[in-house]
Amino acid sequence: MKKFLIKISLNLFLFAILMLCIKQTGLKYNNNQLKHLIKNEELIIMGDSHTKCAINPSLISNSINISEHSEPYLFSYYKLKKILQYNPSVKTVILGFSFHNLSGIYDISNKSLSETTVKCMALADYEGLFDFSNRSPFHFAKSLLHTTNEVLYTLPNIITQKKATKLEDLEPWGGYYPSNNSNLNDSIINCAILRHYHNNPKYSTLQIKYLIKIIDLCKECKIDIIIVNTPLHTRYSKMIPIDFKNKFTDILRSISEDIIHVDGNGLELDDTCFGDGDHLNKKGAQIFTNHTISIMNKTKKKCNITN
Repeated sequence: MKKFLIKISLNLFLFAILMLCIKQTGLKYNNNQLKHLIKNEELIIMGDSHTKCAINPSLISNSINISEHSEPYLFSYYKLKKILQYNPSVKTVILGFSFHNLSGIYDISNKSLSETTVKCMALADYEGLFDFSNRSPFHFAKSLLHTTNEVLYTLPNIITQKKATKLEDLEPWGGYYPSNNSNLNDSIINCAILRHYHNNPKYSTLQIKYLIKIIDLCKECKIDIIIVNTPLHTRYSKMIPIDFKNKFTDILRSISEDIIHVDGNGLELDDTCFGDGDHLNKKGAQIFTNHTISIMNKTKKKCNITN
């Protein structure tokens, strides 16, 4: 029995290594595709599902949205570093930063965050890999198994070296999502509140660390950075714990030098603009994108609207 278990464990380990190797090859293939997809964009939109649903790059000249669901700042940081290798034209970064981005859920693990672990492996340096694996060694190992379907999906493109025609074709790079949702169900809002704000630890040390690293990277490269807090429905926002709001305000004050802050919660949006309690749909995205453009145009960060 003991020999059988050892044999099974060894086979699982070898399978995970094989999947990881193929995955690494796939991500490097994707990275190479970036060279012909990201050339002249001057404005990069980054973040998680909030910015993915809230900012429509088709309304802004020379812009691209690379936000992804459940994306931690660690992943955003290494994506930005990779893009800057291929595109020296970047002048402005719009980065999503809201109350939930401080959540301790980023320092534990769930399926979505585990999947981003492997996506980040081909991009991160040793510090990033250590931070990811140190968060939860068990989930770091478990995340390797989440890649099987993605590997099988990517493999034909690797073999044929098929060229991607748009950034969304490259699995780790995200993109704008024009949501048609309009669901303000109380149970969905309550689940989001529970997931975002009731964890142990309460706050994420990794999120704060890599938020600062993104800002420092932009300053080092002389890139303007704009922090956006995308609109939240009042039924969601009123349930955010006061200590998260205070922590958010403290961090925002500490990073506010030479940084524009766009707070979407001052906008008057009706229910039809929300996909759910904390995401906009495409109607809300058009309003918020134009609001962001308006604020940028009132400052020295000029931004042309695409007709």
